[in-house]
Amino acid sequence: MSSLDKMLNKMKTDPINHSVPLPLVDEAFVVISSIGLTFTEKKIRIERLEQQAKGYELTCFSDVHESLIVTSSIDELSALNDSEQD
Repeated sequence: MSSLDKMLNKMKTDPINHSVPLPLVDEAFVVISSIGLTFTEKKIRIERLEQQAKGYELTCFSDVHESLIVTSSIDELSALNDSEQD
């Protein structure tokens, strides 16, 4: 059985309904776009939302964390790195 066949079989036996709302993920993206919050505050709020997530919505939080990093400034990430080294 080829890799493609295995993927298709998995999709058929374990389908994910991509039309299901993901309110916690949506809220996390609102947090990311909040200008008045620091990187650390955003990270804490997102982690709290992630703790509430279950199933498919929980798996989506890897994208949320990646988006937080990508949208953060170098200064914010450097400050975070400096505080972790202290």
